[in-house]
Amino acid sequence: MVLGFYPIFGQTEKIELIKEKLNTAPAEEKPHLLNLLSKSLLRYNRKESLFYADEAIDLASDLGDVEEEMAGYLNRGRALSRLGKHKKAIEAYDVPIKTDRDFGNDSGLAYLLTLEAEEFKELGEYSKGRKALEEAYSLYDKLSDEDGMGYVASERGALERKAGKSKDAIKYYEKAVKHYKKSKNKQGEVQSLMTMGAINANRGDYNRSLELLTDAKNLAKKYGFNSLQRNIEKNIEVVESNRKAKEAMTTEVDKEREQQIESTIENLETIKVKSLEQIEQLSEANQILALKERLQKEEYERKLKEEEEAKRQLEQQKKLAETAALASKAEKEKQEVQNRLLEEENKKQLIMLIGVAVGMVLFAILIVFILKSNRERKKANEALLAKNKLIEDQKNVLVTQKEELEHKSKNIKESLDYAQKIQRSILPPIEGLQTIFSDSFVFFRPKDIVSGDFYWFYEYGDKVYVSVSDCTGHGVPGAFMSIIGNNLIEKAIIEEKIERPADVLKFMSDKINEKLGMDSGNASVKDGMDMTLICIDKKTNKLSFAGARNPLYLLRDGKMQEIKATRRSVGYNSKGGASEFENIELQLQRGDRLYMFSDGFADQKGGPKGKKFYYKPFREILEKTGTEPMEHQKEVLESTIVDWMNGGEQLDDMLVLGIQI
Repeated sequence: MVLGFYPIFGQTEKIELIKEKLNTAPAEEKPHLLNLLSKSLLRYNRKESLFYADEAIDLASDLGDVEEEMAGYLNRGRALSRLGKHKKAIEAYDVPIKTDRDFGNDSGLAYLLTLEAEEFKELGEYSKGRKALEEAYSLYDKLSDEDGMGYVASERGALERKAGKSKDAIKYYEKAVKHYKKSKNKQGEVQSLMTMGAINANRGDYNRSLELLTDAKNLAKKYGFNSLQRNIEKNIEVVESNRKAKEAMTTEVDKEREQQIESTIENLETIKVKSLEQIEQLSEANQILALKERLQKEEYERKLKEEEEAKRQLEQQKKLAETAALASKAEKEKQEVQNRLLEEENKKQLIMLIGVAVGMVLFAILIVFILKSNRERKKANEALLAKNKLIEDQKNVLVTQKEELEHKSKNIKESLDYAQKIQRSILPPIEGLQTIFSDSFVFFRPKDIVSGDFYWFYEYGDKVYVSVSDCTGHGVPGAFMSIIGNNLIEKAIIEEKIERPADVLKFMSDKINEKLGMDSGNASVKDGMDMTLICIDKKTNKLSFAGARNPLYLLRDGKMQEIKATRRSVGYNSKGGASEFENIELQLQRGDRLYMFSDGFADQKGGPKGKKFYYKPFREILEKTGTEPMEHQKEVLESTIVDWMNGGEQLDDMLVLGIQI
């Protein structure tokens, strides 16, 4: 009994390992791991399998990973099929079917068509299932894939069997056996023979069924399929028992009578009875023989008529007896109905009498109860007056506490409003950015009164620095970190004259570690920021870029390019000899658009399924509106995210900054 749990335990361990790996894996590996989870959970938790398939589809689509996205749709179809949602399974299979058609993947297309045919079979849409299987068979034939053709033929046999066409089902299983022999698929060959045996047994052809099952048993024994052999032997026992039961239903007298009738009919049919005129022309001896034959024929016909008449009379008597029995039964039922109605009437009268008696008793009890209630009500009123006084006292205490809380809340609100003014005063005015770049925008939507996201720009000679930063946390903690970040970036560029963006990020990271004590081994402090910093030389149109986890988008000629950032933050994870920030240089062209942003927009949950917005739709908005004025792009971003949230809670600060060269 204990041994039976080992496979499930092993599978559970595998699932947990995949989940652990999923938590730490890079984004590009997650769709594959999600598909592995969906496939592994299919036998044990179909709903969870469907959930991970949908997650794989969404993430793979966002990353542009077509192969894993199609694998996600395949896993979605399998999970829906196991859940009995066959129409939705077909919709899921249709997506990779179209992709395989477009890419000419005949092998994958044939397999998917076979899966879709299974769904049509379950829905009873047999003509659609046949059409899908015929196309799958022709594709495997084109590929000279004998095993594939055998699989499709066996699936066609299963479809015809469910459709009630057992002869057609046998034909396709025979076809499957031929293909499996050629492909040396031993198990497929044995199982197809076994299925044909079962179909013949259901049709009542027990002899043919036993022949096929015996062939299947011998092959299973030859190939070493011990478990399959035992199953076939059990099936043979059942078919043999059914055949004997059928034979036992016919008695010996019935068999003798049938043989006698058949013999008599055969003999009589061979006799050519002569007419009386022909008999007169024969010799005396032959006349006697001819008359004897004629009499035998007439006697047979007479007996046959008598037997038919006897049967007819017996049937008539039987019908009369049944009619009489039915009439008697009807009369009996009528009498029972009348008796039942009489009993019910008596019961009603008895119930009425009991009701009147009970009513009188209840009325007396009610009078006593009313008198008692009046006395108790008087006592209750006195107690109620005492309670009301107590409640009034408590109410006065609560009103006082409420006023104190409102006063404190007002003070906190005023403090936060003042903090907002301070933070807004630190941020450079957006008009200044539009002075440098005439076509530009800043979409800034804090989650709370104060924000952990901030933008910064500075013009120095021929060079312009622009930055967007996302500090750890939001609200008051994020705002404190944004002030630290704003001071450090000004110190690095304006005071220390550090020009390369990568060096600026390194300077800021070291200072944050120093100020917050993280370089002294204080593991409890994990603060920092993800940011994008660019430097544009207006004379040469040369771009210098460094990013801490946050990338830079470049829109050129209608196509969006993503310039990757270094996979580390400014601050808490830069300790212990970590690699430097990467500095990337590009030559800009007139009309290029640059976009910097925090993760708040893409991570906002909403829509019909309550899922994240993701980066792919975010990029598509910027691409589709890439020829419009940048102020229009800002309006589209704002209206899109408001519709997506649909009145829901904003989860993080949102900041998007765009400029056109």
